[in-house]
Amino acid sequence: MGAVLKKYIWVGGLVCVVIISYFLAKITTLIIEGYFPNVAITSSSEKSSETTQLQQGTKVDVDLIISRNIFNAQETTTSSENATTETTGEDIQVSSDQAVETKLPIKLIATVSVGDGKNSFSSCVIESNKAMDTYLVGDKKTFAPNTRIISILPKRVEFMNSDQLEYVKLEEFAKAVDLTKQPTKDPSNMITKVTQSEDDPGTGDDAIVRQGNTFQISRAEIDGALTNVNKLFTDIRAVPFFEGGVAKGFKILSVKNGSLFEKLGIRRGDVLKSVNGRTLDIQSGFETFGTLKNESEFELEINRRDEDVTYKYEVI
Repeated sequence: MGAVLKKYIWVGGLVCVVIISYFLAKITTLIIEGYFPNVAITSSSEKSSETTQLQQGTKVDVDLIISRNIFNAQETTTSSENATTETTGEDIQVSSDQAVETKLPIKLIATVSVGDGKNSFSSCVIESNKAMDTYLVGDKKTFAPNTRIISILPKRVEFMNSDQLEYVKLEEFAKAVDLTKQPTKDPSNMITKVTQSEDDPGTGDDAIVRQGNTFQISRAEIDGALTNVNKLFTDIRAVPFFEGGVAKGFKILSVKNGSLFEKLGIRRGDVLKSVNGRTLDIQSGFETFGTLKNESEFELEINRRDEDVTYKYEVI
């Protein structure tokens, strides 16, 4: 029995040490609380202006504490105010209703709006200083000094211009039609034009001859259209087309009547995938068309109603 007690006596010693340590800790806590009472602080922004109270129920003179700056309260308040000001300046929340139409000399050519338009995947094509480029939400690259894109919506882009929220609308190419006016053309011609197949519309131009998916186009037609590339791009409205999260070309939303694009057989709803085997993406945009000026032959790959179509062109 004595051997067993001797073997496990260290356990009893350990228990005694724990108990003694616990009581010593409690005593130390009581002593420290006597010198440093807990204080409940009410900031100046709160409604209550009553005197701050100790948790034990005793009252203290707040003016005395502030004047002696025991808790360094004045410096903390100033720092807090500065921090609040900085945060507010960085994360300004502005309603779209406050946006005004911009007077900057820019044009919105195309948009890709993801979610609410504030997603970093949203992008747009803007023409500025006779040059077009692609911009993203929060992009460091800007189209004008002191501007920052806030959101890219389907038909407009909102951005901060210094401290003012402004927007630019998507370029519209179709003119309004007054249905109350009498037709100025022969009705039979109008019916023929409406019932004509969009898949084989014909060119309506002597400068372009079409046989199936093969076109013959005059050099003068190409040179005339490509003389002003920026104006050429205003004849078409398109947005980048994504498939499986990867850009696969541009979806055509509208084509201006009589434009080169219409004469080349491009129609609303088509997905323009490549030019001469070069895939059209957000970065290159339609700039690839500018390389056709010196080509004697070129091809356009188009997806129409989920079917790939290749148009071949011979410049004569």
